[in-house]
Amino acid sequence: MSDAGIDCGTTIQGFKGSSAIAYAKSNRYSYVEIRCDQYGLQHSYTAQVIKQVTCTSKGATRYTCSRCGNSYDQDIAPLGGEHSYTGIVIKQATCTSKGTTQYNCTRCGDSYESENLDALGHSYTGKVIKQATCTSKGTTQYICTRCGDSYESENLDALGHSYTGKVIKQATCTSKGTTQYICTRCGDSYELENLDALGGHSYTDEVIKQPTCEKAGERKYTCTKCQDTYTEAIEPLGHSTREVQRVEPTLTTDGYYRLECQRAGCGYSNTHLLPQLTLGFNKKVSADLEPASADTYKIVMSKSGYLVFDFAGESESWSVNIYDEDNKKVQTLSPVWKEFYKKSYLQASLGSATPATGQIATLLAGTYYIEVQRVKNSTDDNYSGAYDLSIGYTAASESITETKNDIYYDAPTAKDIRLNRSYNGFLGAKFAAKTYSGKDVIHTDERDAYKIEISKGSGWSQLSLTLSTKAFAPYAPNCTVCIYNAEFELCDEFVPLTVAANEKQNEIAYLYEGVYYIAVINRDLNENDPNQAPVEYTFTTSFKPYGTFSCVNHSYKLVKTQNPTCTVNGYRSYTCKICGASYKETMPAKGHTIVYDEAIAPTCTSSGLTRGSHCSVCGAKVVAQSIVSATSHTCRHVITQATLSKDGSDAWRCTVCGKRGTTTIPQVTSIALKQTAYTYNGKVQKPSVTVKNRKGKALKYGTDYTVSYPKGMKNVGKYTVKVTLKGNYSGSKSMTYNINPKGTSVSKVKAAKKGFKVTWKKQAKQTTGYQVQYSTSSKFKSAKTVTISKNKTTSKSVSKLSAKKKYYVRVRTYKTVKVNGKNVKLYSGWSKAKSVTTKK
Repeated sequence: MSDAGIDCGTTIQGFKGSSAIAYAKSNRYSYVEIRCDQYGLQHSYTAQVIKQVTCTSKGATRYTCSRCGNSYDQDIAPLGGEHSYTGIVIKQATCTSKGTTQYNCTRCGDSYESENLDALGHSYTGKVIKQATCTSKGTTQYICTRCGDSYESENLDALGHSYTGKVIKQATCTSKGTTQYICTRCGDSYELENLDALGGHSYTDEVIKQPTCEKAGERKYTCTKCQDTYTEAIEPLGHSTREVQRVEPTLTTDGYYRLECQRAGCGYSNTHLLPQLTLGFNKKVSADLEPASADTYKIVMSKSGYLVFDFAGESESWSVNIYDEDNKKVQTLSPVWKEFYKKSYLQASLGSATPATGQIATLLAGTYYIEVQRVKNSTDDNYSGAYDLSIGYTAASESITETKNDIYYDAPTAKDIRLNRSYNGFLGAKFAAKTYSGKDVIHTDERDAYKIEISKGSGWSQLSLTLSTKAFAPYAPNCTVCIYNAEFELCDEFVPLTVAANEKQNEIAYLYEGVYYIAVINRDLNENDPNQAPVEYTFTTSFKPYGTFSCVNHSYKLVKTQNPTCTVNGYRSYTCKICGASYKETMPAKGHTIVYDEAIAPTCTSSGLTRGSHCSVCGAKVVAQSIVSATSHTCRHVITQATLSKDGSDAWRCTVCGKRGTTTIPQVTSIALKQTAYTYNGKVQKPSVTVKNRKGKALKYGTDYTVSYPKGMKNVGKYTVKVTLKGNYSGSKSMTYNINPKGTSVSKVKAAKKGFKVTWKKQAKQTTGYQVQYSTSSKFKSAKTVTISKNKTTSKSVSKLSAKKKYYVRVRTYKTVKVNGKNVKLYSGWSKAKSVTTKK
C-alpha cells in the first residue's frame, strides 16, 4: 500500500484489527479512525474501576477495547445501608489535652476523627531547687511524671537572722563607739552606735615641725584619754636680711642692690633694681664711645614741648636716636661731619658752613630714651670717640596735658570743656601710638578735638571763637580752628578760621542747642602738606544764649535734702539764685544691712528651715527662710518575699533614729497572658503578661518580675512563656499560647444523591490539611467531621446521607506540630457555614 494521503474518518481496506492500527501508526496516519465494527470484528474489552463504590455512593467501571481503543463507563450500585465504622486511637490523651480517635468504615473506607478521650491531668512530684535563707523562702519545683510540665512554689519559710556583735569603732571623748552585728548564716550586717562617749578631751602639745623663714611649722595636740589628735600651723619666721652688694645707677645704666638672709641654712637672696638716672635738661654730659657702641639716657617731659639738642663728637658718623618708653623709635637726628673742626655737629640746616647751635625735636609729654650711637664705617676714622651732649626743654603751655597714650584728635576721645574759657594746646609732635584697631603706628599729632554742649532750652545761641598761635623758629605754620556737629561733620554754621604764625583772629557762629566739637588743626584746610610743623595755640570761647534762659552760668544753692532709706533713693534739690532754675541730685538708696538667720537642720520626723536673712535697720526680709521637709527615715530593710501562696513582709529599722516597723507585701494571686490564641499572619506574635497581687494591684515589669519568651513566635505552633518573680516576690509560672493556622472559606456546596460536594478556598501556607464538618443542626449538634490530610485538596464529596435533608457545612484548616516530642494538631476557626439539601 502506498503512502498516499488519506482523509480523516476513512477506512483502510485490507487491514483488520491490530494490523490496521499498526500500519496507521507506522505510516504517520495517527488521525485515521479505525474501528473494529467497520470490519466486522468483535470488540475485546478489559475493565478498570475508576471510582470506588461506598456505602452511600455509586462506583464506576470503565471498559476499553484492546484493539481499537473504544471505551464506555458503567455505574456500580452503592453497597447500601449506613457506614460500618471501627475506631482506632490516633492521638493519645495527655495531661492537658484530649486524645483523638479515627473511625474508618470497614466496608467503604470513609473516615472521620473525634476528640473523645479525656485529658489525664497532671501527676506532680516535688523537689527542692532553692534552699531557704535568713530573709527569703526556699523554692520547690513540681514536675509532672507524665508530660514534664513544671511549676515552682516558694513554700519553705525563711530561717531568720542569727546575729553576733563585734566592736568596730571605740568610743572617744566626744563620739560614741559602734558595734557591728553580723549574721552567722548569711553574713548580713548592721551597725549601732551603742557605746557611750568618754567625755571631754585632755590635750598635750609638741612641735613636730620647726618653722623656717618661708615655710610654716607645725604643732601637734594629742588627747591623753582617747588619743584624738589635731595639728596647728606655726607662722613662718620671715627673712632676716642685710645688704651684701650695691651698684649705684648712672645716667646710662641701671643699678641694683642685693639682700641675703642671715639665718643659717636659708640661702635666700634677692636683687632689687635701682632705675637708671634721669638726664637733667640744659646740663652738659661728656663721654667716650668705641665704634659700633652706644650710650642711652632717660629724659622725662611733664608737658608737651620743644627739645633743643646740642651735640659734638670726635668721629665721622653718629646717630642720635629718640625712643619712647615702649621702645618705639620716634625720631633720628644725624650729626654732620666738619673736616675743619674734625668733629660731627648737629645743625639746623645742611647748607650752613659752620656748626649751628642745635636741632629741634617736638614731643608729647612722657618718658623717652636718647641713644647716642657711634656708627662704625667701612674704614676706621681713628678718632677718640669723645662727645658732648646737652638737651634744652621748653614746655608748651597746655591746658590739658596730652601724652602719647592720651591723644584726643577725634569724637570718641574729645575732651569735655566749658564755654567762656580759654584753652592752650600743642600740635605737631611725632610719637608712637596705637590705632583704634590696635595697630602700632608712628602718628603725627595734627588735630586736637574738644567737646562742648549747648543745653536744652537755649534755642539758637551765639558762639564767638578767637584763635591765636605761637610759632617756634625756624617753623612758621598756619593753624585752623573748625566746629563739627554731633556726627563729627563740619558744621555749616561756622566758617573754618585759619591764622598765620604769631597772629590772632576771631569768628562768630550761631548754633542751636546740642553737642558740638571744636577742633584745632596745624595747617590750612586747603593745603595738603603732610609735614605739619609744631605749633602752640590758644582759643577762647564767648557764649551768649538767646531765648528763654536769662543766665549762661547758673549759681545754684542747696534748698532741700531728702535722705535715702534702705530701698528708696534720696535727693538734694538746688535752685539758681539768678533765674530760679532748679534740679535734683539723686542720692542712691543705701541698701539693706544684712543679718543672717541661721538654718535649722530637719530630722526624720520634723521639718527644718533654710538659711535666711533680714535687714537690721528696717527689719525687711531679704531672703525668707523656707521650710525644709523632714528627711524621712533612712532604713535598713529585711525582706521576706511574697509568693504565689503566701504574703511577704518588709521589716525595717531607721539607722538614724532607731524606729522600727513592718509592712506586708501581698501575695501574687494572678499571672496571666493577655491572649492565648493568635491567627498566623507571617509576623512575630507574642502576648503581654499581667501580674497582680491579692489586692488587685499590677506588679511592675523589670522590678517585680521578668518574662522569658521562646524563639520564633511567628509560625503556627504552641509556645511557652515563663514568668519569674523577683525583688520583693519569689516564684515562677509557665503558660502556653497558640498561633493557629489561617482559616479558609466555603466556595460552594453542590447537592448530590443522598449527599453533597463541598468546595473551599485553598489555604496551603502554614497548614497540613483541612476538616469538613456537617450537621443537620445549624448549631452543629451531633456534627460529623471528615479530615483531609493534604493542604492542596480543595473539595470533598460526602455520601450516604438522608435524602432530601438539609445539611449545614463548614470547613477549617489544621497544622500538625511537635509539642514535647509528640504530634499535635492546631486548628483554625471554622468558616461561615453554608447549607445544602441532598437529592433523592
